Amino acid sequence: MLQTRFTKALCTRSMSIFRSRAEEEKLKRAKAKRRQPLYSVDPDDEKNLPIYEYGSATPTNRVYTWGMACYGALGVPNYVRKRLNNTRKSSDVMHYPNRCPLAEKRITTSIGCGHGFTVFGIKDPVHHLLGTGINTDGQIGYHAPRKDHPLEILIAPVPTTLAIPKGHNVKSIGCGRAHTIVLSSDNQVFSIGNNAYGQCGRPVLPNEDYFRNRVIHTVKGPWESADEDETIVDVVCGQDHTFFLSTRGQLFSCGWGADGQLGGGDYASQHTPTLIHGDLKGENVVKVASSADCVLALTDQGEVFGWGNSEYGQLASVTDEQQINTPHKLNTRGLGRIKDIAAGGTICLILNDQHDVFVWGYGILGKGPNLEYSKKPELIPPTLFGYNEFNTQVHASSIHAGVHTQGTINSSGELFTWGKNKGSCLGLGHKHDQFFPFKVSMPGAVTKVSFGIDHMAALCKPWA
Repeated sequence: MLQTRFTKALCTRSMSIFRSRAEEEKLKRAKAKRRQPLYSVDPDDEKNLPIYEYGSATPTNRVYTWGMACYGALGVPNYVRKRLNNTRKSSDVMHYPNRCPLAEKRITTSIGCGHGFTVFGIKDPVHHLLGTGINTDGQIGYHAPRKDHPLEILIAPVPTTLAIPKGHNVKSIGCGRAHTIVLSSDNQVFSIGNNAYGQCGRPVLPNEDYFRNRVIHTVKGPWESADEDETIVDVVCGQDHTFFLSTRGQLFSCGWGADGQLGGGDYASQHTPTLIHGDLKGENVVKVASSADCVLALTDQGEVFGWGNSEYGQLASVTDEQQINTPHKLNTRGLGRIKDIAAGGTICLILNDQHDVFVWGYGILGKGPNLEYSKKPELIPPTLFGYNEFNTQVHASSIHAGVHTQGTINSSGELFTWGKNKGSCLGLGHKHDQFFPFKVSMPGAVTKVSFGIDHMAALCKPWA
């Protein structure tokens, strides 16, 4: 009994001594480590350091949205707030670009902003589109969590499947007031949403319920019966009309035509995509621009053609009329070879081969509050797009326009916006109209941007 107690006491004392010595050794090592230099004494040791590569997001998989959030068009449910007494609160607006994580779960290839809704083209073996926002006309497809109870407003992106073969995805998206046109990489064209004027490229049905329509229409046009192999390479939507650009540089249109925006020689609406002639006959069109009811077209020769609404002097170089229903070649003499075009509701823009941006029409043109109307193209100083004596290689590379907003992306991937700031859609951090181009704070290089009526969306890649 006594021997057992003595043995336990001896063991306890031995363990205590052992712990004390271990703690002393640990303290010595810590002190020695603190005395070591923070960097290697031998510079050559840096060559032997291991190199690690970390995976990053797909370059075009960063999706940003901003502007009016209360209808779900931004695809971020946290920013959707209830409106009391039908008044909009400040929380309904996103003043700065905000990442849309629900649209980044899949690789996003294209974007389109309509009036209160956004559509994303994605790479996915099953689904091909994501849509969010107002859906009262089925412009982002039929979505009913409960049977026969479709949703009028979606506050987060929901998937839609198209009849696209495996291995293909969405190439281009056009969004109008309440319709969506989608071009796939296998050159199929699909349409959903309001077809009251034939803008979806199909016959108009009396009393059709677009909200509950589950059919996604495949658009057929005269390009399929051409002698040569001709397909569609781009789709563009105005408010209630649609354009289809073919591989042969031909342009087709359908939808609302009361302002001559279809370019077919009359002011009637039509549901069948029809070839546009006029001064465009024999020309090779490379781009068409329209966000309201004025239309510009650019040819491979750097020439610009226009038609449609000219109430604000958009087509003043060729007509004094308020509307023209066939394409006319605009007078751009002395402005150089045109490389890009954009057409808003009351304003037109062109970009020449010297990277100069010209603007004309009525509204906030981008040259201050004292210039709100011009029949002739006015040069916007290139310094407003990042050019200066320290950055002589920076220049405007593309131009864009919404109904009452304008924008430019420069060669560094920086986005500049100006115009009416409805719903803080310019993304500048305030709610006031912007009279000069101003840089949008974006944590990446902008590759694509789409202007809605009161919101915007952009695809970005990380800075190099």
